[in-house]
Amino acid sequence: MSEQVDTFITTPGKLPHIVSWWYWRCRTTVPTMRELAELPGIESTMVFANATSSRPQFGWDAESTGRADTVILSDDNWQADALRVLDEHPNALHLFGGYQRGMPRLEATLKHVIQRKIRYGIISEAPLNMSVGWRKPLKDLYLQKVLPGRVQHVTSTAEFIASMSGQRFDLLTMIGWPPEKIFPFGYFMPDRGVYAKDALHEDGKARITTVGYLKPYKGVHVLLKALSLIRKWGLDFECNITGEGPCRPDLEQLNRELKLTDSVHFHGFIDYDVLNEMIGDTDVQVCPGLAEPWGVRINESIQAHSATVTSDRLGAADLIDASGAGHLFRCSDEGELAQCLYELLSDPRRLVGAKRAAKAYSPYISNATAARYLFNILHYVCGNTSLRPVPPWRGDEARAAAHAAWQSSFK
Repeated sequence: MSEQVDTFITTPGKLPHIVSWWYWRCRTTVPTMRELAELPGIESTMVFANATSSRPQFGWDAESTGRADTVILSDDNWQADALRVLDEHPNALHLFGGYQRGMPRLEATLKHVIQRKIRYGIISEAPLNMSVGWRKPLKDLYLQKVLPGRVQHVTSTAEFIASMSGQRFDLLTMIGWPPEKIFPFGYFMPDRGVYAKDALHEDGKARITTVGYLKPYKGVHVLLKALSLIRKWGLDFECNITGEGPCRPDLEQLNRELKLTDSVHFHGFIDYDVLNEMIGDTDVQVCPGLAEPWGVRINESIQAHSATVTSDRLGAADLIDASGAGHLFRCSDEGELAQCLYELLSDPRRLVGAKRAAKAYSPYISNATAARYLFNILHYVCGNTSLRPVPPWRGDEARAAAHAAWQSSFK
């Protein structure tokens, strides 16, 4: 078994040119690749199937690629553009940000890479069933019986997969990925520069926030039921819910039925600056998703030095488990969610401790830290080191820093 390391690898080995392929210039992926391009010995190209940002309604602009060369596939002649990149970099290590359905330009290019026997790896989520109702068992059947055959040409030829779903190895091995090819990864965001305060609000009300789309798998109905419980237990709070989606009418009706309308407010999509102000005023951000590959709002909550309470069915729950910057609750269990909120909000020491843990832990989930970890993975895959990397955000140093910060609130 290889040794493991969560620090920056120094090796005399050289990496090949790195060509990464993405659907669009997304704020959750490009900044990390931009930081990778700054590291010693790295020469890189980023290729995008589309020129746009992924979520303009959130105020996300198309991200800069920094020192990396940039190629945007044209709509009229994208196949020729993609083949030109392969011709220009025949000895490169290619990284594909997707290999399943929904990204036809990347899938088509990946087939050429396999045919040419070019080295490549995958940076992508584990498959996950986020369907509800009658679609859910059908999706389970597809994932178990159909998908392994569809992706066998990738799982057998890729050199590795950096899983954007964290530690969910079982979902990857289920479709044929050998465990030794899997490295836990995730999505990482630039720091907004907005930070919550340790001090409690003068009016005595805790500020709770949840952000994102209002879709069934987001679990906002679980949060509303939990809020109804903590009100019965005597806690005073204000909860802000942002985002739009098909569930909003039903959620607003549930809010009325639970008599929470004086404390729970639906805002829809809001301006980026307004959201920043809201995040800076937040004590606890709740991520109640029923099933999500990652959940980048957990990153943002930690970076904002807020406490976080999250369902255990989000990939980024790894970050809360490692940092102690909040609590995990069992998916769909509004009673356990209510208990987690009560423990944080009824004891100022616990709330302040979680906020301090988030502050101490946040450097370990920066884009620069994620890039150094990916750098280590690439050197390991290329045979330049026998040290198998472990994620810095799960390393002993990160855990110790967060734990010491948490304990400081009890002194």
